[in-house]
Amino acid sequence: MKKPFQELDWKTPLTEIKLAESWRIVVCTALFSLLTIAVWHFFFPHTFMFMKLWASGVTGGAIGILVGLFWQLKDKDRRGRTSGLFIFVFLGWSLFSLRAFFDLVPQMQVEELMRSEVRELSVKAIVGIQIQHHSSTVMLSDQESINRLYQLASQAELFYPSHEGSLEEFDIQFSTMTGPWQRFSATVPERHPNDEIRIRA
Repeated sequence: MKKPFQELDWKTPLTEIKLAESWRIVVCTALFSLLTIAVWHFFFPHTFMFMKLWASGVTGGAIGILVGLFWQLKDKDRRGRTSGLFIFVFLGWSLFSLRAFFDLVPQMQVEELMRSEVRELSVKAIVGIQIQHHSSTVMLSDQESINRLYQLASQAELFYPSHEGSLEEFDIQFSTMTGPWQRFSATVPERHPNDEIRIRA
């Protein structure tokens, strides 16, 4: 008996493939991609939505491809009408799921952790804020400035810049009673100079 993959249609060019013959694979891929969005959003609720959509497409899609492939090839009569090249392309796309797991997951974990740490800044007993702009340095240690920092930090959200340039760039160093805590790079965006400062670790 021939193996299932040997029974596939390997002759029809990709441009002439009829999706109607492999709709089970397409449906399962799309369905699992959509379902996986909820999983990624559950574990990383505050990270960049576009990256979660992409990660869902490749990870959920990889699962959907396998399910759809099993469904499609279960019937021997469908194997000869199923394009092997079509399946090969879909399986190649699923390899991106490895990047999602080994690259995006650690990155999103760090981003969620940083957001939590910044929003809980008040518990870290900040005693000083050092702002460095070019060659000049300003040290803030008065309670009013620190209280203002607490207020802003409690509302901090992850920010993902586009290609927008910046008017100013500076560094912010937070210090606790036990020494320096965290240093951030910050910029004032060109389009929002009066109402927004974006800060990155």
